[in-house]
Amino acid sequence: MRCPRMMMTLGLIATVVLVAGCGATKTSNRDIDFVNSDEAQALVGRRQNLVGKVSEGVWVDPRTEAAFAKKHLPGAINLPFQNVTDDHAMLDDYGTLVVYGDTFNDAKAQGMAKRLIELGHEDVHLLRGGIEAWMDLGLPVEGTDVVE
Repeated sequence: MRCPRMMMTLGLIATVVLVAGCGATKTSNRDIDFVNSDEAQALVGRRQNLVGKVSEGVWVDPRTEAAFAKKHLPGAINLPFQNVTDDHAMLDDYGTLVVYGDTFNDAKAQGMAKRLIELGHEDVHLLRGGIEAWMDLGLPVEGTDVVE
């Protein structure tokens, strides 16, 4: 009689552990706020919150240093994706983070946005279409490959 009761108890414990583990959430694309270029520019601009504190947003570029040097959005911060876990604190002074990649559906940019959310940054957005869509609209970029 003792063995079935112990098996039942162990089964109950295993079920509780599994159910509790399932409660852990993973950040997904549904957690990302995709914004167009007009919305993104408004988010990066300086704005005042309800208590009068000025909050400044910033562009976050997860691409390599070489890609960033060639072209990037004006005022962007380059934080290569592989460094985000160690170096994300450099973004703490900014109220809003707008991440962008090369193109629409850029996996690195989406991964960066999700990782920043997981690391505790609360106001994270992703520029729809990336730098390619930005340039298609004739908006300014900086870098060594930019023709003036």
